[in-house]
Amino acid sequence: MAARNKLVRYDAKEGIFVSVTKKDWWDDMFEVLKQFKNDHGDCLVPSKWEDNQKLAYWVSDQRRQKREKNKNKQSALTYEREERLNKIGFVWDVHQYKWENKYEQYNQFVKNHGSCSVTEIWQENLELAEWANQQRKQRKRGRLTDERERKLNEIGFIWSMYEKQM
Repeated sequence: MAARNKLVRYDAKEGIFVSVTKKDWWDDMFEVLKQFKNDHGDCLVPSKWEDNQKLAYWVSDQRRQKREKNKNKQSALTYEREERLNKIGFVWDVHQYKWENKYEQYNQFVKNHGSCSVTEIWQENLELAEWANQQRKQRKRGRLTDERERKLNEIGFIWSMYEKQM
């Protein structure tokens, strides 16, 4: 059983491979993630990041472990590890995080311009306009969650290009 909890890591200082425990490996990768955050300002390691594929895999695995834990399945993500990740701003649901970010950008646009004018958004921020259009498509297809639709309605989101512009 003890052998299953061992991994091998290359020690560059010594120029040799050394055996480490899974806990040591997790702690090492956590430190690498903290350095990534220091360098990039967030913990959003791309899932296929070529600069450090081990970190990309490890981050994806933490998210997978969290999903397993949420389903009451066996998970290596302990409460302590989850708390450590939370403290550095780890994003558990990247899609939700990105949606919330775009929602905040859209909301700020509305506050700055006093309207949800589709034409104005297209002229100023094509990426945001495409996001807004994607929300319309998601709603039309029945794929937009009630929560997201409610939030968009609260800020006067225009669901149809033909709706009266505010």
